[in-house]
Amino acid sequence: MEDIAEIRELIVTASTDRREMLPFIVEYVHTMLLLEIAMIAVNHTLKKKRPQRFLYVDVSATGSESDGGVFAQTQLGKMLLQEEANLPQPEALPGQPNGSPVDYFLVGNDSFPLRNYLMKPYPKRGLTKEERIYNYRLSRARRAVENAFGILAKRFRIFHMAICLKPDHIEPLVLPACVLHNMIIRKNTRRQEGDQEHPVTHAVIPGSWRSDPSLEAVPPTVTGNIATRDAKQRRNMLKEYFSSAEGSVHWQENMI
Repeated sequence: MEDIAEIRELIVTASTDRREMLPFIVEYVHTMLLLEIAMIAVNHTLKKKRPQRFLYVDVSATGSESDGGVFAQTQLGKMLLQEEANLPQPEALPGQPNGSPVDYFLVGNDSFPLRNYLMKPYPKRGLTKEERIYNYRLSRARRAVENAFGILAKRFRIFHMAICLKPDHIEPLVLPACVLHNMIIRKNTRRQEGDQEHPVTHAVIPGSWRSDPSLEAVPPTVTGNIATRDAKQRRNMLKEYFSSAEGSVHWQENMI
């Protein structure tokens, strides 16, 4: 029961994404696409290593909707917009103990709108060095999302094929799979199925799930994702922080 309650709680600590969302294809009268929006936990502490856990899952949207529209209609999206999501209290960024507190935020890809509570990459053309570093740091955090969905599909092979069920029957299939995934992660902390980083070069060592056939990517749909001024300022602040002495990592320039 603890795992089932955990996946339904709105505990926001890390990242979410949409680019790598699994396409759940449902053959019912006509083939249609159901999308899973999920929030993934990232925990790098050594004493409590439980990465790539699902914290929030929504499987109600169809592939014809825009990515921003899908997220906005979820319970999580509505609560974030109304500032009712019970986010952790703002904290100073690491290395800046006397700095101004910064709100917690989710991490998404280009398909999502830029908001104070949701950071996304800079557009890929004509980027400065600092903007490329910012994009690298975000993509590094989003890797947990790719791992979570890849490991889920490796464990439950049904997600590699068309699911011949009515749309209403998909959610009762997907949610238990995510709960079981969390339980396995909790019980098997020594088994490394996700991507790892080389301890010296920090190059990505592919996880075991990447040897499976590639998951079909959902083409991103972007409509009306107009960024707010405050969100742009927040992103620029993070860009400067990631290139500062306090916020940089020594290998990042080799990765851009």
